[in-house]
Amino acid sequence: MPRLSIDRGAGMRAGAIALISTAVQEHLTLEQVLVKAEELGLNPEQPHLKQFILDRFLHDDSSA
Repeated sequence: MPRLSIDRGAGMRAGAIALISTAVQEHLTLEQVLVKAEELGLNPEQPHLKQFILDRFLHDDSSA
């Protein structure tokens, strides 16, 4: 029987992008995003999610 291969990276990427979309639409706080990520089994260090968190919540606007 052929072995079924699941690309876990693609699934994590898709989950992160879906969470980002939800976070923007629902105006979630950083804490809410982190809780939802944990509930979904997503690591906040996932590249797309990490960049979103940095840009949305941790970006220093004082230089603007």
